[in-house]
Amino acid sequence: MLATTLIYINQALSARVDMTLCFFVTLGLIVFYALYRGFLIHRIWYFFLYGIVGIGAMAKGPLGILLPGLVIATFLAVKKRWDLFVKFAFHPGVVVAVLLAAGWYGLAITRGGEGFVDRQLLQENLERFFGGSGHSHPFYYYLPYLFSLGLPWSIFLPFVLWDFLRPKIISDDDTLFPMVWFLGMFIFFSASMGKRAVYLLPMFPAISLLVAVWLRQAHRAVGARLLLFRAIAVFAGATGLILLLIALGDLWSHDPGWFFTPIEGLLKPKDRANFEVVKNELANFGWRFDLAASLAGFLWLGVAFCLWTHRLRQSAQGLVLISILMAFVGRGLIIPEIAESKSYRDFVEEINRRVKPAEKLYLYGSFNSDPVIFYRGGLIDELKRPAQIGSGNSYIIMDERSWKNIQKVKPDLLAPLLTSRGSGPEGNAPLVLVRAYVS
Repeated sequence: MLATTLIYINQALSARVDMTLCFFVTLGLIVFYALYRGFLIHRIWYFFLYGIVGIGAMAKGPLGILLPGLVIATFLAVKKRWDLFVKFAFHPGVVVAVLLAAGWYGLAITRGGEGFVDRQLLQENLERFFGGSGHSHPFYYYLPYLFSLGLPWSIFLPFVLWDFLRPKIISDDDTLFPMVWFLGMFIFFSASMGKRAVYLLPMFPAISLLVAVWLRQAHRAVGARLLLFRAIAVFAGATGLILLLIALGDLWSHDPGWFFTPIEGLLKPKDRANFEVVKNELANFGWRFDLAASLAGFLWLGVAFCLWTHRLRQSAQGLVLISILMAFVGRGLIIPEIAESKSYRDFVEEINRRVKPAEKLYLYGSFNSDPVIFYRGGLIDELKRPAQIGSGNSYIIMDERSWKNIQKVKPDLLAPLLTSRGSGPEGNAPLVLVRAYVS
């Protein structure tokens, strides 16, 4: 279930540090609970726990210590196990975690100096929590993401909270611990001023555990609960029918994008650019699109029937198959096309062939230059002001918008040497390569 959760699929295949943090936080909490329950008894496991926590801090800063510490402290406080609270807080293994985290930060500070401290410790942690640092959102910001990123399993989350958030949960350690894990992290991230949807990733292992336990224990629904299940079943059935309708429409008109055209006007400019790429490429998928849409449609209808008749385990099995199918279509067909439309790879590889390492190359303009630097294979100096463009001893990579602005002032400006096919991570910044004189 965890592997088929939407956010987990996406982050597992993204080259970001959030999944690394999630792995060590999850492993640390699992080891703690195994020690708490007596499944692990050798003292070496305590040192292993603190070593994992220390490595988590190396992955993404103080959060690697703060998140597991918050969950463990809250759980022991709810259980009123002050003896264990003291044991874990003052165990010699704490030194291991401190040495790993402080040692890594010490090395990083000696290399990065004041700039590293300002960005990594102050901006990315303290300012992000208390001031937002560019990602400020209200307390309730994460509520819709909790359900959208947790699909398909988040459809059961209201029932999980309904059944488990009762006083008797305190006596059930196996349910209480993942509930504290989930709610503790959710409240912590909601209290932070700086919010990004991906921050919620470390709490989804706990949500998966809770939903799995609930599915295993769920009884037949009656009354209002039955109405809610059937409402979800209606939604699942409508999804299945829409997918079958799209497949039939494509077979009839040979245009799989016909159904989505009315949606385009409702999207933001960035999403509209991605949508346009997907819509154009759907026509190239041919029978693969029709097969995937038809299969997904029948699976959704099966899930709807199972939910309507309260066959929860069968509906869960159907959701697993749907998630695998959607991941295959998304990651195997759609995402590569979007990536190709944004990537600077071919553009920079051609620059690498033309511009030798000894020649001068600069960046100019307001665009995300990280991909350019990555494919170039090294740092590139930035220009604060435009140089004398047209000919000269140097090369400049700039966004096409900046080049056109310069061209308005100098209509006789020579055409760029290269223009990128990709438009960048945000989908709005095609690049050009020009010659220039830089003193």
